[in-house]
Amino acid sequence: MSIIGLLVVYLMISYWFISFLLILALVLLVVQTVLARKYHFRNRLSLYLVLTMCFWLSATLVVSQLHIPKVVAVHRLFQTTKKATDTKQASETKTTDTLETRLKNAWQPILTEQKNPVSIAIWADGQLITDQNSNERFYTASIVKVAVATLLLHTIRENGETLDEDDLESLRSMIEDSDNEDTTYLLDEKAGGLTALQAMFDTLNMNDTKVDEESWGLTQTTASDQIKLLRTVFETSDYLTKEEQAQIQELMRNVSDEQRFGIGTLSENVALKNGWLNDEKEDGSETWIVNSIGQVSSNDTPYLVAILSADNDTMESGENLLASLAAASNNVLNSK
Repeated sequence: MSIIGLLVVYLMISYWFISFLLILALVLLVVQTVLARKYHFRNRLSLYLVLTMCFWLSATLVVSQLHIPKVVAVHRLFQTTKKATDTKQASETKTTDTLETRLKNAWQPILTEQKNPVSIAIWADGQLITDQNSNERFYTASIVKVAVATLLLHTIRENGETLDEDDLESLRSMIEDSDNEDTTYLLDEKAGGLTALQAMFDTLNMNDTKVDEESWGLTQTTASDQIKLLRTVFETSDYLTKEEQAQIQELMRNVSDEQRFGIGTLSENVALKNGWLNDEKEDGSETWIVNSIGQVSSNDTPYLVAILSADNDTMESGENLLASLAAASNNVLNSK
């Protein structure tokens, strides 16, 4: 059936009473014309009225016996189903918008008070939610060690090699104790160096993350890019096997107590890596880079979070800033 035909059928069903009256009028007009010509009636109006009355009486009997209103019921069911679908879609959109809006409202008073750069990104319910600075670059400091661990395990597998006990201890120390010497050793001697690290960022579409030519700690990244790295570690990935993911996750869950600031203040059920670095300015002043990334389990529903900050007056003020943003986010995600 053509589109026009379907449209006509739909309109006839939607406006069935008007359609019925039009069809009735046409039928009665044809009948009275035929009868008037055959029997030579002069008063066609009287004939038309008599026929109309007879037809309405017949139609009333038919409707009462055959339950024609079922047709109307089918149409109403169609309309009800369509309305329910539209309502469901609107509700789902509202839920998504509400989560993003609530998170941003929770961040706003904290971010408004900050004069120094700060950025936060969260991956929850299959959506990325960020503040307005999510594409601003920050130095990674030690959070880059999660990327080094990711590159290391991928490279060892691809090369058909294994890590000996000393290497495994260096891997543990790099994540749990944030040991810099072990990081340099594993990156340079086992994972292919800074060039390989940049190649991994490119592979993972971390397009705003750039490795420094001399120091892994001065790698520049964004909060959104760190979410991409975390998804590689915590969600289904083509880059890491499940066993490799579990190995990194376990190390991040066992970060030493003195380094569990930032998102680590939320609970013990957090897998994280923090980074910090004192930044000496040209004028001799000193500020702090303080970052925190990882996975938080909220009401049995894990979410990923990356909080980056720079130019903090002290290490402690940076830690407090990260803890405030983490707590505000967790409150929203726990109450959704």
